[in-house]
Amino acid sequence: MPPNKDSRQTEEYKTFFAAMSAAERQEYERIFLLNKEFKHWRRTEEQWVQPDGHILSLEEKQRIIDQQQRDLQNEEQKNKK
Repeated sequence: MPPNKDSRQTEEYKTFFAAMSAAERQEYERIFLLNKEFKHWRRTEEQWVQPDGHILSLEEKQRIIDQQQRDLQNEEQKNKK
């Protein structure tokens, strides 16, 4: 297991990778990138996942955003009166 990057133990980190074969390093990097992509997806898309597991389409997302904007405008109009 690689050392915790927050520990800043660069020598241990170098040793960890030096012990890996080229194929192992490539697989490690592939998994690292997949994890990074998933974390990005999770930050940007998880809010659009429905309870039944489907992800809203762009059109469905836009309808929700438009409705929220209309609701906000209506509330602002009410508050002005």
